[in-house]
Formats: sequence, structure tokens, C-alpha cells
Amino acid sequence: MGVGPLQTRRDGDALFLKVGEAVYRHDPATGTMRASTIGEWNASPSPIGDCDRPVATTKLAIESDTNRLVDARGKHVKTAGQTALAIAVSPDGVRAAVLSAAGSRARSLMPFLGSGGADGQHYHQLFSLAGDIVPVGDAVLLPFGGAKENLRVCWSSDGKDLLYTDIIYSKLSIARASST
Repeated sequence: MGVGPLQTRRDGDALFLKVGEAVYRHDPATGTMRASTIGEWNASPSPIGDCDRPVATTKLAIESDTNRLVDARGKHVKTAGQTALAIAVSPDGVRAAVLSAAGSRARSLMPFLGSGGADGQHYHQLFSLAGDIVPVGDAVLLPFGGAKENLRVCWSSDGKDLLYTDIIYSKLSIARASST
């Protein structure tokens, strides 16, 4: 896709993705993505979402020794996959997207790039952050599954979509927040 920070904005139902100077337009109705222009990006009326500046939370964390999801009290929260890999809080702070995998976590190939990936099927799952931490809808299978993939999750600026990418943006899966 490109090199640089991943940013999002919306124009109607179209989701724009910008990586460095490269701009793409995703049409959720058809599931297609095409190259776009900086002019279309600039014409979008929505705020810009920056995936490198996630919303913080103290309500969920991933235990470093077990790779399990825990709430603020330290209670384990069940995820679709046995290994929790990443958490992203929605722009409004009401929900959290959790990336998990069926296999165990691998060691990082390059520690400065973060922790390693995990083997097995990967899952997208939403949780409510209001009151008790509970799943919202069903987990969704993602098209990822290698231990050498270091993946991350990011919300679109309006909270309608979630973007799952590897760290160099060579892979992308977009999940609609309302369909899970």
C-alpha cells in the first residue's frame, strides 16, 4: 500500500485510506478498493483518523506472560482465539476491537517492531467497554494465520470500520463494526 502512517477518513459510505502519499478508496457496498487521489482525500468532510495515535484504555489489557485478555480487575476475558494479540478502542471509547489467534505467540523477529505474531486462525472480535466487558456480536475469521506476521488493528475515524494490517501494509482486511 505504501510507506508512512496509516490514516482514515470517510466521504459518505466510502472509506479513504492514506499511507504516506498513497491514497485508496474502499467501497464497502462492493468490497472493492481502488487507488484514489489526494484531491479526493482533501475533499472528504470527515475528520482524519490516525492509526498511530490510538485511543487509550485502562479497562482492557493483554497479560504479557500469558497473552490473555484481562479487564481492569485482572479478570480473564474470553477471546475467540487463545492468544490475544492487539486491542484498539473505538474513537468514542465505547467498544474495543480485539485481535486474537488460535495458536501460541511467536517470538518477535525484530523486537523493536513489537511482539511477534501467532500461529493459527486469526479473529476479529468486538467488546463493550460499558460496565462488564462483554462480547458484541460474533467473532469474525480474518484471512491471516502466520506466526511471522506482526498484525495490528485500527478503527476508522468514524468508528464504522476496523482495519487489520501487517506492519508494512502489505496485507489488509477491513471488518465492518456494525456487522459483527
